[in-house]
Amino acid sequence: MNYSLEFIQSLLKKFGLNAILGLYHPYCHCKELSISKPNENQIQLVVPPGKIDWLFKDKMKWLISMGYTENDKDLILTNLYQSCKRAYCQGNYVIKEHNRYGVKITLNIDFVGGNGKIYKLKSSYTISPNGNLKNNTLIGSDQ
Repeated sequence: MNYSLEFIQSLLKKFGLNAILGLYHPYCHCKELSISKPNENQIQLVVPPGKIDWLFKDKMKWLISMGYTENDKDLILTNLYQSCKRAYCQGNYVIKEHNRYGVKITLNIDFVGGNGKIYKLKSSYTISPNGNLKNNTLIGSDQ
């Protein structure tokens, strides 16, 4: 069966039905299957190397202001990835778009600075159909 918006609208028009279009097709009796809550060990982050290079080129002064040094790159990435996985598992994200590549989300992360302080940041990912999270933007401001 075709579930496209155009097909559903044509059916509604054909039969003179007034229905509110939702997640499923009108008058849906499909079975909704639940999925298990992911844990941090199951999450696979896909971060292209260019994103990491750009992070340290563009955001290093910002990271230094958070208590890190230029020698802390591995620690920064470890803390960032851990913060992203935790936020995703806790459902601390907003869905931005759903397209053929997956679902684009903005994670609201609590990032631990080198000084021990917690910084409220954003990170952007696409959830792929295979469950991987592909990075779009490593960090951005919460404001």
